[in-house]
Amino acid sequence: MGKSKNLEDVGETLPHETVAHTTTTTTNATSAAAEDGEEGGTLIGSIIKNIKVGGDLTSINIAGSLVLPKSSVCYFSENSSPFFNILIKCNDIEDDYQRMLEVFKYLMTTRWLPKELTKKPLNPVLGETFEANVKYSDSDAEITAFAEQISHHPPCTSSEIYCRKAGIKVNYFTPVKVNFMGTYIKLTLDGAVQIHFEKFGETFSCTSPPVAIRLFRGFSEYAGESVLTSSKSKYRIKATYYPKPLLVGHYNCLEATVYNGEEKIQRIKGQWDEELKIAPYKDKKAEYKTFYNKKEYTPGEVVQVSADKQLPTNSNVVWGALFDAIKTGQPGKAINKEKTKVEEEQRRKAAERKEKNEQWKPAHFTQDRDGFWSLNPELHK
Repeated sequence: MGKSKNLEDVGETLPHETVAHTTTTTTNATSAAAEDGEEGGTLIGSIIKNIKVGGDLTSINIAGSLVLPKSSVCYFSENSSPFFNILIKCNDIEDDYQRMLEVFKYLMTTRWLPKELTKKPLNPVLGETFEANVKYSDSDAEITAFAEQISHHPPCTSSEIYCRKAGIKVNYFTPVKVNFMGTYIKLTLDGAVQIHFEKFGETFSCTSPPVAIRLFRGFSEYAGESVLTSSKSKYRIKATYYPKPLLVGHYNCLEATVYNGEEKIQRIKGQWDEELKIAPYKDKKAEYKTFYNKKEYTPGEVVQVSADKQLPTNSNVVWGALFDAIKTGQPGKAINKEKTKVEEEQRRKAAERKEKNEQWKPAHFTQDRDGFWSLNPELHK
């Protein structure tokens, strides 16, 4: 495990012209450009001017011109929904081992990395929601994705994707730590994705590797370890995601070992976004065979619920005016104005709760004794 902690470090150095800025910053500073609504500057520049190396990025305030017309409350739901049909097919797999392998394939389809590195998504407000349905051309399965921002400090979104008829649901909830590391931004995804099958009375749990956003190299990658376990069997899969070396090598490489208890039984290697191959662990001369090829899977279409069915807390309602300002090409000052309106309304609500001595509670998710958050039953419509 010691090795994985430093996997995201590939020996990059901070460009000389940026070094001077890193010695005079504070973690709580607010960008002057953001305050004034200026359109100049870059996201990297805003970070370097306002955050120390190792500092928390979740509270940084940036210029409106650097904001994406999107809230991060939707990310897990959007990226874990398109290939949910792989899990539905798992209901037909009675063998514990083969079912775990299929779940691992599904998890590979959920691996997603930010491609837009010049702008930042919005931090969700407390109670903000996202709701969508997944449609497949070859299936009439009813699959729903729902998410709610259940905490603001630290920021935490609880998400659930489910198919009531199949008795399958995927849950994810955890605070996401975002830190500036000098040459990259590190996203630490604590906690685990949980996948529950009613038919088998089985819950799979998988941790997520850290994400390194390479500011000066223009891409993102996973770098670290993840472990997939089952509540029913002794099978588990331990995977290591490797960063791309500076000069050579491939993107998105991983190596994984499949265990039965303490026995190593299979080896998996390849690129998680393209193809993975598998071979018996003990037979070092065995030929690797194709295990997973993402091109063979057809994603479903994730469709947000229509405007007339959206909750007042839906991202499109909360940030609607800001989204419109961005999409219509309004200047950064106009975007900042809309952003400030939302933030001031949240401060007003927080002050009102404090005055009434009320504690905010999530409206759509409930936490059990083990700390696990699940979507309220009435929403499993």
